[in-house]
Amino acid sequence: MAKKRLQYKIRQFNLKTDIAVKDDKFYLNENVVSYSMSENIVFDLVYRLQNREYIHQWDKENGNPNDIPELFYLKHGIDKDNDEQVSAYNKVVKNGLYIGEQKFVYAEKSAAMSRTQKTLYIREDLQPIVEEYITLGKNKTINKTIPSKWLTTRGLMLSSALLIDKVPRIAIIPDFEKNIREIVQVVEEFTPTTATEKEEYAAHMELAESEDRTNKKVKEKLKEIRDDQKRLKGYSIVQGGSVYKSETGWEKEGKRIKLEEVNNFKYVGKYKEKYHPKYTEEQTEEIKEIPINKYSLGYKLNVGEMDNTINCFDGMGLVSFEFMQQIEKEVGEKNINGCQLRLNYLKGLFVKFDFKKYLKEVLKTDTITDIFGGVHNIDDLDIIATESCFKAKLQFEDDGVTKKWLFNSLDEYYQLLDKYGFKKLGIANYAKNNPKKYTPLSYQALNGLGLDVYDMAELSKVQRKVIDNVLRRGDVVNVKLLLDIIEYDSSENQEEIETKLDYVKKLIEINEELIFDKEIQNFLYKKSKQLYKDLMIGRIRVPSQNLYITGDIIAFMEWAAYRDESKVKGFLGRNEFSCEGVEGEQVMIRYPLTHPSEVNKGNFVKSNNEYLEHLHNVIQVNCYDLTADRMSGCDFDGDKISIFPANMEVHKGKKLGDYVKEDYIQVNPADKATAKAVKFDFDAIWQLEEATMQDLTGKITNIGTTLQELSFLEDNKSKYDLGVRLTKHFQGVIIDAVKSGLKVEIPNGLKKYYQKPYYFKYIDGTPDYKLLSHRTPLGRFCFGLEKEFNKYFPIELENKQNKIGLESKAYLDCVNPHTILINEKMYDRGTMSKLIKELMPIHNNFSTKKGEIDKEMRKIGEGNSQSIKDERKLIQAMYGELYECTRNNAIKVANKICGNEEINSLYRESKELKAKYLESTKEEQEEIKKQALEIKEKINKINEEVINPSILASACVTIAYELSKNKNEYGINQNKNHLFPWIVAPYGLLENAKEKENKIKTNLKLVSLPENIQHVDKFRNILDIDGKRTEVHKVEDKTYATNIIEKEIYINKKSTSCIDENYELPLLKDYECKIWQFMVKDGARLESPDIRKKLADNNVVIKLKDNIYPAIYVKDDYIGSIHRQSSHVVGGKIEDYVGKEFKINNIRGNAKSYLFLDLEQFEVTLSD
Repeated sequence: MAKKRLQYKIRQFNLKTDIAVKDDKFYLNENVVSYSMSENIVFDLVYRLQNREYIHQWDKENGNPNDIPELFYLKHGIDKDNDEQVSAYNKVVKNGLYIGEQKFVYAEKSAAMSRTQKTLYIREDLQPIVEEYITLGKNKTINKTIPSKWLTTRGLMLSSALLIDKVPRIAIIPDFEKNIREIVQVVEEFTPTTATEKEEYAAHMELAESEDRTNKKVKEKLKEIRDDQKRLKGYSIVQGGSVYKSETGWEKEGKRIKLEEVNNFKYVGKYKEKYHPKYTEEQTEEIKEIPINKYSLGYKLNVGEMDNTINCFDGMGLVSFEFMQQIEKEVGEKNINGCQLRLNYLKGLFVKFDFKKYLKEVLKTDTITDIFGGVHNIDDLDIIATESCFKAKLQFEDDGVTKKWLFNSLDEYYQLLDKYGFKKLGIANYAKNNPKKYTPLSYQALNGLGLDVYDMAELSKVQRKVIDNVLRRGDVVNVKLLLDIIEYDSSENQEEIETKLDYVKKLIEINEELIFDKEIQNFLYKKSKQLYKDLMIGRIRVPSQNLYITGDIIAFMEWAAYRDESKVKGFLGRNEFSCEGVEGEQVMIRYPLTHPSEVNKGNFVKSNNEYLEHLHNVIQVNCYDLTADRMSGCDFDGDKISIFPANMEVHKGKKLGDYVKEDYIQVNPADKATAKAVKFDFDAIWQLEEATMQDLTGKITNIGTTLQELSFLEDNKSKYDLGVRLTKHFQGVIIDAVKSGLKVEIPNGLKKYYQKPYYFKYIDGTPDYKLLSHRTPLGRFCFGLEKEFNKYFPIELENKQNKIGLESKAYLDCVNPHTILINEKMYDRGTMSKLIKELMPIHNNFSTKKGEIDKEMRKIGEGNSQSIKDERKLIQAMYGELYECTRNNAIKVANKICGNEEINSLYRESKELKAKYLESTKEEQEEIKKQALEIKEKINKINEEVINPSILASACVTIAYELSKNKNEYGINQNKNHLFPWIVAPYGLLENAKEKENKIKTNLKLVSLPENIQHVDKFRNILDIDGKRTEVHKVEDKTYATNIIEKEIYINKKSTSCIDENYELPLLKDYECKIWQFMVKDGARLESPDIRKKLADNNVVIKLKDNIYPAIYVKDDYIGSIHRQSSHVVGGKIEDYVGKEFKINNIRGNAKSYLFLDLEQFEVTLSD
């Protein structure tokens, strides 16, 4: 069972909204919500320093009790051009801020936090202690350093990581750098030098400045007009934009309003309650185009043969089989082939390899020499890593150039780890044993490959058809195909042992009628909607794998043993790659992808090496070409690459590999440049903050996308090529800026292209009038899907319970499929009634808090921009905390009421100790406290899992599907969702469904079809396979044959029955019974007085109408059916009272619709 990361609660403040100034001090709002965040080395350290134990059992109503009040995150999000905001932030960075009377100061900032504009602040008295600990005391001895690298190295300790009680023995070896000379492309700064260049540059500047002046004057006048809303209200409104268009509308057509015509408008438009002037074409003029070239950009492209230095093992290391087995045991996973590890100064991807055996038996050595000259016996090592993994070469001499290690030896490093108590290793991520087989392309990949709208339509055809069939028909085959498509959805929590998707698939396999369960219908609808939205932003799912990359491991071993470049051969040649099970040409893509030259087509070869045959989920890269430079400057410390079969058919016989363009690799020779080494103080921190105040990654990426879209619109790629290449160049520089500390500015010649393609309306919600034309390949594809989307997912359907269509009439008798999820054989009515009573406050708290979180989620809205994703992630953490707390509390209740003898015995002991405590002496009481604590710990351990999941699931289904949908006697809150049992007892749902399994199943079998297969019915795609008529379905690269089989699903039953044989149903003394669907006579409904008289003159009895529905009878005369609102009574269900006789104390209501009867049960049925 996979181990989950611990969750801590920590506050996050926003500089813009959560701060107040008093007496020149900055105070934060104390009522900010805390969010759950996964464990890391810093959180664990603070708990250690505060002598605080992590609480595993969350038993408080407000959720996770593991707060860290000593820390908080501050998100600044300021405008670097706003002097007031910058000045305030400067004071915060240098002087700290307050929560109440407690002062907090600047603490740490990782590279990722720089990109999201967040900083960790810490209680002032703890700051020097924590800094000393995480730097292993080197903060006191470091003189000059590069502030950005010093902070990002410390920031490694903030990486979310599963912490395990292991510290590996590591040998650090030098990096292996080699020179590769080949023709490459380099973006360089341009300065006019020749007379011709100077003349052309002057002409360019004259045109550019003239256009800037005119544009500025026009925009200033237009702003004055727009600001005068009172004037604009006096004009007639004209809708549409064929004759009269706004300023933005004409700009999309390359025109601007003439300066002399700005005031001569006759009509206005209205958008979001704001008026704006509209103009005719005669009032416009052509915008003079400033060409994208070296004069407008200040950069040029240089192509030539150059020396290029590559680091063959940048950020990688190897883990022994023995130590990886320990990691696997701690993590709870098998066959981990690589993991990203975190420790003080250590970061990298470490791949499983039997280096001990290989070094001894193949390379004939049993020692390794590290970077400090230390010699290690390989049998004593757990890991061999390169120096690029060990981020400790940060000390600089007074010249600010010469670098030194912070440690004199690895022995010193380990001594300091021990001194400061670091005994845990962080596992930030690991290579999954069963990697995803289908991942989506992105709009960047579609643009990079140059796919047209017909290619996109063909690639997405099957996916769209499956969604259509699920929504219109809801048939078993297409539902199963849909579940196969979404098998590896990124929105699923990867830390969950089994996701909701897993349970939905298993439940439908057990009983196909559960397709029409309310929660499963909602699940299918939401997933279908998300898949369709994904398509509209280019996320087309195709056969592919997204895998970690590492260097040639055989070459790594040769380098580790010999340290001689001439002896490092490896097993991979130029443009060769290896991943066990993958052979032939693969299209290789790494994100972010800006220019088509970044798409690679590589040859994957089989290693035929027994030492490598386990590496089916890690890609090895050769040491002989510039793969890393081609693919966005990747390294091997945890970067991933997506690979797609080059022979995958796209459209009309064209394969995916045919779309890859041959081009020279673009490199940046200065990509390792950094700021100067200086003394690390707050002035240095502020200079770094200024340099990275705004993350420009998204902006430069969007500019690159816009330029590509314009090249598609105009069918002129060469016109925009230099601009796209420049965005690729600056994208790398900007991403590295948080580590290099260099200040980056986007060239002015690119800034004007900061626009949004049409499909960005579904990424960040950009309004239509700000978007580029949809007449680009992906724009047309998105535009074409919009009508289908609105047809499938109309707004009015959102609040309906049944969103999926019904195909088979046989399913129409499945009125309440949720009853399949209840197993009444496992409990008596008394036990269930008691359990529901105890679950009531847990459910009501869950329902209320979920509603509050839902509101917060709705405020964020939909979209896929990074800021929206970040906000959504925080809200999802709130859901996760609520679900965990709800599950824990429900399990405790269930285990106490329907547990086993072990826990019952512990509860009895606990009760006896409480009674004994009151009669004991002080000395005896201390001993009793110890015993009570031991018992509590045992109970907590048992309560980590539910003892009887079936019974808990039955109770939760009853609450969520029945009681919470009507007024009830238990006090259960009413709501519209059915989520409660899926959060609390999903395994119990499987057990209960198993009891009502339908063994006749629709089977989907993977088949490989011969080319000469014959169609029997082309319309339904029925083929003759081995003499049998078989319906086939093709999804992605898989073909399924469908047939009906008899099959039983195995479920490991954990539950035991909990039945009190002596339980007696309570008498219903004051039962309010709602009845409806009244009796008819001679085809007409009886009038109210007739029914009332008949009821007033007689006692009534409960019977089953049609042997199914509980109803009120007078003797044998049917009066009316009991409404489901009255079907549950405390102590049982109304069906339990069939045959029981009641007197009527009161009659209320209108018999044309319903009546309320206040009933009192006779102790003895009188008619007997």
